[in-house]
Amino acid sequence: MIRYILIMFMFLFYQNGYALRYCSEPTVPSCVKLSFGDTFDDEYDLDRCESDMDRYSADVERYENCLTDKIDDVVEEHNDAVDKFDDAVDKFECEADGGKYC
Repeated sequence: MIRYILIMFMFLFYQNGYALRYCSEPTVPSCVKLSFGDTFDDEYDLDRCESDMDRYSADVERYENCLTDKIDDVVEEHNDAVDKFDDAVDKFECEADGGKYC
């Protein structure tokens, strides 16, 4: 029973890591999209925008890390595929040359 649960866990949550690692691009806070010459109405607006910018900066950093992780996963998957292909080519060439212990 435990084996079944572990297999289901791996099937549902592993999925090459992509299902659990969706990278959501952050949006720029609206408070910094001011027109030329616009300014904040008061100190409260300034403080609120500063908080929004702090959250945005943290979101951008998380987004960057997420994309980097996804790229690393793709490169690793590519390298594994190249290794498997090279092994298959080596075995084919060995058998084609009449090798018995390939």
